[in-house]
Amino acid sequence: MPRTWLIIDGYNLLHAAGLIRPRMANGQLERARQKLIGRLVQSLSEAALQDTVIVFDGQGQQGSDSVQERELPGGQLGPEIRFSSAGSDADTEIEQLLAKHSSPAQVIVVSGDHRLHRAAARRKASCVDSDRFLDSLDAEAPRRRETDALRRAGAKPAAPQLDDSLREELEAQFLSIDPRQLAAEDRERSRQSRHRGLHKKKRP
Repeated sequence: MPRTWLIIDGYNLLHAAGLIRPRMANGQLERARQKLIGRLVQSLSEAALQDTVIVFDGQGQQGSDSVQERELPGGQLGPEIRFSSAGSDADTEIEQLLAKHSSPAQVIVVSGDHRLHRAAARRKASCVDSDRFLDSLDAEAPRRRETDALRRAGAKPAAPQLDDSLREELEAQFLSIDPRQLAAEDRERSRQSRHRGLHKKKRP
C-alpha cells in the first residue's frame, strides 16, 4: 500500500471546523489548535498522524519557525505542527513543503484555498476542501473510538476489522483513495457551478 502524507492548512481547517473567530487571544488560539489536533487523533491511526503536517500562520508566535513537539499525552506521537517563519505565511510554507517533497503524488493537501489547490495540481498532488475532509473525519471517528475503548479495557477485538495491521491498511485506504475522490467531486461541482452561471448570464 503506497504511503500517504497529509499537509493541512491549519487555520483554514480551524475555520471550517468553527473553532476560530475574527479576534482571538493567543491562549484562545492555542486551545482551538489543541481541539483540532484532538479531533484528528480521534479519527486517524498513529501511523497516519505521524505522516501528517499541520501548518499555521506564525504571526505572534514565539519561535514561529520551529516545529512543535509531536508527543501527545500517553506517549502517542501526534502530527507535526509547523508555524510559518517571519515574513512568510502558511500558504507559502505549504508550497515549499510540496516543492521539496520526494513523492508529491502521494501527498494530500487539506485546504479550501484555491492557491493551494493550484499548487497541489502543479506537483501532481491531491487537494481536498477542509469541510469535506472534516466530513470524512466524522465518518471515521466512531470506529476509531471503539477500537481505543477496547484496547483501554484490555479486550481482544472480536472482529478482524479491528486487527492492528488491517486497521492501518484501512486507514491508508481512507487517506489515499477517499480524499482524492472527494477532490474530484469538488472539481466537478465547481465546473457545474460555473456552467450554470454562464447559462444564467446568456438568458435574456
